[in-house]
Amino acid sequence: MKNSTFSAQVANNLLTVLQGYSKTIRLLLVMFLPLTVTTNAWGADYELVTSAPSDWSGEYLIVAGTSALSGGTSSWGTYQTVTVSNNKISTTDNISVTISKGGTSGTYYIYMNSNSKYLKEVTSNTFATASTSSTDTEWKITLSNGNAQIACASATTRYLRLNGTSGYRCYTSATGTLPKLYKKVTAVQTVAVTGVSLNPTSLTLTVGSSETLSASVSPDNATDKTVTWTTNKSSVATVSDGKVTAVAEGSATITVTTNDGNKTATCTVTVTPKPKYTVTLVPCSGSVTDTELEEPNAGAGVTLPTPTLDCGDWEFAGWKTTSAVTTETTTEPTLIPAGNYKPTANTTLYAVYQRTKETEGGPGETEVTKSVSIPTYATANNWSNEAKYTSVTIDENITATASTGTNTGKYYTNGSNWRFYQSEKATLTLSAATGCTIKTVKVTYSVDKTGTLTYSGSNVASNAVTTINATSATFGVGNTGSATNGQVRITAIEVTYTTTSAGGTITTTYYHSTPDC
Repeated sequence: MKNSTFSAQVANNLLTVLQGYSKTIRLLLVMFLPLTVTTNAWGADYELVTSAPSDWSGEYLIVAGTSALSGGTSSWGTYQTVTVSNNKISTTDNISVTISKGGTSGTYYIYMNSNSKYLKEVTSNTFATASTSSTDTEWKITLSNGNAQIACASATTRYLRLNGTSGYRCYTSATGTLPKLYKKVTAVQTVAVTGVSLNPTSLTLTVGSSETLSASVSPDNATDKTVTWTTNKSSVATVSDGKVTAVAEGSATITVTTNDGNKTATCTVTVTPKPKYTVTLVPCSGSVTDTELEEPNAGAGVTLPTPTLDCGDWEFAGWKTTSAVTTETTTEPTLIPAGNYKPTANTTLYAVYQRTKETEGGPGETEVTKSVSIPTYATANNWSNEAKYTSVTIDENITATASTGTNTGKYYTNGSNWRFYQSEKATLTLSAATGCTIKTVKVTYSVDKTGTLTYSGSNVASNAVTTINATSATFGVGNTGSATNGQVRITAIEVTYTTTSAGGTITTTYYHSTPDC
């Protein structure tokens, strides 16, 4: 077959087909283009294939030798080999070979089929679907001592080898100059790290607290952005994945180092001791005078006394924050019991006293309002940080229950709140005892990731009064935005409910800070 019969137009068509061909088919192609084609077809590095790879995917090239032969023609067709040095194909070499099969001249295209072990031979660049076994239309690859021994498609097995310097031909034996198989090596472009920075670069922590530093590696498209963290004084501050934890009073330097280039940045950490807080007691009445209690050690807490009151049937009920109860009331205030109390700031507490009265009454309904502060309840019940608690007792008639879930119902000292998670389809259920009806519920909460409390499909704002009129009420967690991982962080719950009696004795509890004796 003469060069002139394979026009430049055919070559262009072949290149178009190759560019559009699916990457999922593994190609092994010898491009038999005429010498007039000047496009550098293989301007890349290749490595010699000496044994069957575990993964045949990629682009391959059959090479006749290790030095360039001048292009030419023979009775077997045109030929041209490429220069190979250190397994690299010369960037100036083009491939243009026409082979003979079984003595019959013609242009043949060869590529790897889907079975990854055979070459497929067709007579045009319209590639057919290859089968998965060796047939008389496929060429099998055998690798031996770096030679690509290729069995040509034939009724009688033939082997592809170089016909001296006169091109490729299928021979009945595998002797002589056999071609070699090279695989294209895809170069991985690496982007070096030029620097790293920390935010913040200085930090002040109290003993026991922690904060996470943010490391920014430059440039943004650096190939290896891994870093390591170290501290020069672990007795003062430790670090793990950027999280700095204060251990003891003093100063330490946190260093981040890039794996690529050993670029560094530092943050100076100053650790201060925990503060000690003072609790001022205002007993209002009774045996205890105004007193200031100071923590003996930071975080140790103070011991709240139980004052006595010589005033009829009035007795101590607990300590109250914010202000004294100046008017006798049946509304139970939020109280802190006597005993160990851990303040989080300098605090003033006021004593509250209570008494009960029994009266005769007919059948009827009594309305009661009860509330609970989560921080106070957690302190009184020794709740631990990040521990899960499934229920809160509002009073003897009302219970608040958290649904199951990995995180729902956990208590966090950071904000002193009881948390419910949208992603866990969390619910908060208020249940009333027999004979009681929940009239209204008011939940005080903060949010994270635009979470919100919901009831009956509607959003409920913090401190909003929700009308219930039932023996139970179940609230959910939704979102005011598009997120699905919102949080509701509850700090207080107030419930108004009614009790129904058939008549008889009614017991009422009264509260006051300065009762009239």
